[in-house]
Amino acid sequence: MKAIAILYLSLLSLKASTQDSFVNKINLYEQQLKKLLVKNKLPSISFGVVKDHKLIYSNAIGFADMEKKIPATDTTLYSIASLTKPMASSIILKLVEEGSLNLDDKMKDHWPGYTEYYSFFASKWKEETPQYLPYIQNYHYTRDDITIRHHLTHTAENIPGTKYRYNGFLFGGLSVIVDNVSKKNFITLMQEEIINKLKMSHSSVDFDNVIDSSLKKLLSTPYEEDDEELHAAFYPQPHKLNAAAGFLSCVKDLAKFDIALTWIR
Repeated sequence: MKAIAILYLSLLSLKASTQDSFVNKINLYEQQLKKLLVKNKLPSISFGVVKDHKLIYSNAIGFADMEKKIPATDTTLYSIASLTKPMASSIILKLVEEGSLNLDDKMKDHWPGYTEYYSFFASKWKEETPQYLPYIQNYHYTRDDITIRHHLTHTAENIPGTKYRYNGFLFGGLSVIVDNVSKKNFITLMQEEIINKLKMSHSSVDFDNVIDSSLKKLLSTPYEEDDEELHAAFYPQPHKLNAAAGFLSCVKDLAKFDIALTWIR
């Protein structure tokens, strides 16, 4: 069974000279997104247009729940998967600026039980789920030179620092480093520094919190493809946030984060 992505985020900058030109570009863009939705059998696409550090347009096509015919909107809540990583990176780099962390510090120096953690997964996956072994088989955690920078830049495998290979599992370990060097844990920092400061009112650091809150009605239904048909599925893991994934948000809130990064640059 092949998982179907239910989120397609587009933060598009337009330089329309007139309102008519802007409307025409939006209409053309939505037509292209509709073709994309049909071609890839996506339940929904939520998108936003950012211009001059402002969200000037947002919309959605498709359904947040196909069976119940609930239309997607610009506040439909999705699990944003690896789009969590830029937010986590912001938290980590803020700790670097504050002097709590150095990117060239060794992972093991800030993580009691570091070797045991990765040894556990290497053994567990070899015995129970060998399909996961590629995430760790080239990660030599007994080395003495694997740094935070290596994890952050996806260069931690084989000889650290020599080759890029995207690895969400290894990136996720950075949240443990944050927990150990900061007075506040990673999840608290994500809530306070990202959600609260940017007023991301339709976002959550925890799937379970969404289920128990008013945000539940905005939550999209996940789908899997089976025999070329979409079927409702369980919400993707992880349910608990780490540096690699687990954040839940909508396109309007993600635009706020994108704008904040643009201002910083």
